[in-house]
Parts: sequence; structure tokens; C-alpha cells
Amino acid sequence: MRDMLEIKPVQTEKLFEVLAAQLRDEIMAGEFTSGDLLSEKYLMERSQLSRGSVRDALRVLEAQGLVETRRGRNGGSFVVESGVQTIVQSLDAYLRNGNPPLRAIMDTVELLEPGLARLAAQNRTPEDIDAMRDAIQSMADTDDRTEFVRRNSDWHIAMARAAHNPILMAVYQPIGSTLLHPHTNDFLDADMRAVVVAAARRILDAIADGDATLAFSRMQKHVDAYHAIRNELDAAASATDPTEG
Repeated sequence: MRDMLEIKPVQTEKLFEVLAAQLRDEIMAGEFTSGDLLSEKYLMERSQLSRGSVRDALRVLEAQGLVETRRGRNGGSFVVESGVQTIVQSLDAYLRNGNPPLRAIMDTVELLEPGLARLAAQNRTPEDIDAMRDAIQSMADTDDRTEFVRRNSDWHIAMARAAHNPILMAVYQPIGSTLLHPHTNDFLDADMRAVVVAAARRILDAIADGDATLAFSRMQKHVDAYHAIRNELDAAASATDPTEG
């Protein structure tokens, strides 16, 4: 009976996570080179998964900095250069296995995001603006909390990419995607989702106008508000948890 009590629950990976892991291993092993296109059709035929699962897998790889999604006629998901991959992979492994304090992650994002917004205002292209606008509209169009978190992550990644700084992007992607997945049931109610969308649109307006100072300050305000709410929720959870203290 003692041995049975020590058995841990068996967790089953989702199909898109399995595909993402396979592609990540192949990219890191050099089976794909920088600039290679990972077409959805090819991946669907190879994996026998649906288009939705393939897109979810590509989204995971994009968040990890292994692929870059480009829009337009010649768009698609392309493998990025190996130097960036190495940085992202190492940091992602640390975040997954090193169990860094949440406070350290939050501090890092708090420092990075306003600066990325400022650089985005200075370096954005029309394609970057379209990508950010599409991501924000996608956030506004869903009522599903889990999907909202995913699309919110897409918006932040699009904003960071608009800065056009590969080193900052390599650092931000794994850290940002880790922090941008709160407990959706207690955090992202309808009112909060509306607040997040409104803040994102204000930040985008400043970036689109090329106002670096305003983009920095609006992102700083957004980050501060997020962290304040997150801290309140964590404190409330600790106060009601009999194992705390």
C-alpha cells in the first residue's frame, strides 16, 4: 500500500506538443538549416495531424525562438539561425528544469518589455504593425480564457519581434512565454480581458506612431499593473492555503 501511495499521476502530452518536441530535436540536431520553410502541408502529411495541431506546434517553436513566422505572399514558418536557437534552447531548458523563482522571471520581463516597446517604436515595419494589430484583434475575438492567454502571448512576441534585436528576442521569447501563462480560471475574467486588450491597443498606437517614449511608458504601466494583480492573487492564494506559513 505504501508503494501505491507514492505512484505519481501519469501525464499524457498533447499531440501538438509531441510534434513540437520532435521538430525541436531535429532543428537542434541540424537536420533543418536557417531559412528552411516548415510548411503546414508538409507537416500535416508527415505527422498525420490536423492543421490546427500543426499550427499549435509551430506556435510553440516560435515561442521558443526556433522558427519565425512571416506574413504575406511569401510567408510561412521558417527556421531561424542556429546561434539564436542555442541561446533560446539553453534558456528554455533552464526555465523548465532549473525552477527559477517567479519573482526573478517577473523582474526580468519588467525590465525587458518596456525597452522592447521603445525599440519597436523605433524599428517597426508595416508588416510588424499588421502582425501586432492582428494579434490584438485575435485576443478581442475570443471568449475562451486559455485561448486568450495564448493569443496574448502572440501579441507580446509580435511586439518583441518588431524591435528587430535578435539577442533581446532570443532572451525574451522563452521568458515571456513562461510568464504569460497565468492561472486562467482566477485571472482572466471578461473585464480583465477587456483591460488587457485596451492596454495592448494603446501600446500599439504609440509604436505605430513611432513615439518611443510613449511606447516605453505605456508598456511600463501595463507591466506594473499585471504584476500588481498577479501579486495580489498569489498573496490571496497563500492566505487561504493551509500549507503556507
